[in-house]
Amino acid sequence: ADLSDLSRLHLAVLAEASSPAAAVAALDAGADANARTSDGLTPLHLAAHRGSVVLVRLLLERGADADACAHSRGLMAIHLAALGGHASCMAELVDRCRWPALEPQVTGDGSSLSLPCMPGALSLVLVAAVSGSHHCMRLTLAKLPPACPSLFASLIVCALAGATECLAMLLAEGEKVQAPSPVALRELAGTCDCDGVSLLMVAAMHSHEDCVALLLSAGAEVDGRATGMGWTALHFAAASVAGDRSAMTAIRLVEGGADASAVCKDGLAPADMAQALGRPRTLAVLNAAASARGSTPITTSSVT
Repeated sequence: ADLSDLSRLHLAVLAEASSPAAAVAALDAGADANARTSDGLTPLHLAAHRGSVVLVRLLLERGADADACAHSRGLMAIHLAALGGHASCMAELVDRCRWPALEPQVTGDGSSLSLPCMPGALSLVLVAAVSGSHHCMRLTLAKLPPACPSLFASLIVCALAGATECLAMLLAEGEKVQAPSPVALRELAGTCDCDGVSLLMVAAMHSHEDCVALLLSAGAEVDGRATGMGWTALHFAAASVAGDRSAMTAIRLVEGGADASAVCKDGLAPADMAQALGRPRTLAVLNAAASARGSTPITTSSVT
């Protein structure tokens, strides 16, 4: 929204994130605590986005609606607090929200999932996962209803970002999910996207070795293969965006039983990829693992 779209109270919140003086003056002069921009943003949305506990508390005390939604996706102030990792603001809002509106629910017979209030409503657990804040995730999971179909997307986000603590919380929460039957920890740890790319592969691709270790301990399949390319987690580690820092991730995978001699659909073993990409430390780890299994190591002249 441009400045002409903002009320006096919106402007006061934007101007003084840490001081309530201007906001108090605006409210005392009769400003509407629930004034909206054309996008539906209230002063409470802005205060939560900026992480101002003082202003969030003031606005709630003066009648701000914690359930006010902006945009077509049901964006509430608590979503913005979670996205910014502002756990203190979330703590102020957490008991003021209509929680059934924040997460998808199980239908009456428990056989399927639906959004009861706002079609397309944002998932708070997914927003918390994007923030990577374990404090925000803990607050969210403490209030979530028992079924959460956004859990799987949130797991992928945590593996992508290397948010190990959030990932651990989601795996623990997932075992309680009834959708419509209990989800085993091993099944959650093996979550894949439509191309067969698993959480373990995502974590390995970004060299998040702590996430890799967590997923392996939870029972993730160490030699599972992506559908299209036939890559294993070790292939993803060898091609990691982190470069040769992937050596430690490769060690974790090998210690977890990964087969360093596994060949993808292009006929390449992980060591071939590490060699071609110029990653000597990762190559050394993979050569040692392949030798231990009786395979021929890749030498510096083996790949052109």
